[in-house]
Amino acid sequence: MTIEDLLLRLEISGSTEPDIFALQELTDFEIRQGFQLPNDYKQFCSLFGSGRFGDHMTVYCPRIQNSQRSVYSMRVALELAQEEYGCFEAAQNIGNLLNSCFVFATNPNSQDVVWDLRTYQKSDDSYDIYLLPLDPLDEFYLVGRSFLEFINDFCIGEGGYQNLPKHLHPCEGTIYPRFSRHASSDGTLW
Repeated sequence: MTIEDLLLRLEISGSTEPDIFALQELTDFEIRQGFQLPNDYKQFCSLFGSGRFGDHMTVYCPRIQNSQRSVYSMRVALELAQEEYGCFEAAQNIGNLLNSCFVFATNPNSQDVVWDLRTYQKSDDSYDIYLLPLDPLDEFYLVGRSFLEFINDFCIGEGGYQNLPKHLHPCEGTIYPRFSRHASSDGTLW
């Protein structure tokens, strides 16, 4: 799948002034943040911008500032859970991921989808992609590596959910090939 294939598959709606990014803006963001964004994600942000697929998954381009707040909230919840329950091994695993992740999507249950920035490989220009739990002591799930496969399988298809527990599957009828663009933001890139 390519970005062009994605354009052909989707009904696009939403803002007439979408949150679109120039490639130079994204390159500047990479320099400031100290990590590389996958090229297919940068192409996505420069053509589509931030928005929601069907009624299920929202994909953020870097300007949406509140997406990293959820990682901070989970870190705080993790610290509280550690104090209360002890579960140090489970807490260490999710803590390591939280310390090295970048949120790029979320579902209606407020579960974030992140890249594990420790796993970048130049050969595929990508990172491991994880679905984070709502409870910091629950299991987190590896859902793939390729951003475009994530879009195809988890955002507009249902192929990616077969390896996840049933309670993490989207509600029936929420996944369909429509992308609703978010309006342009006044904020700056992170």
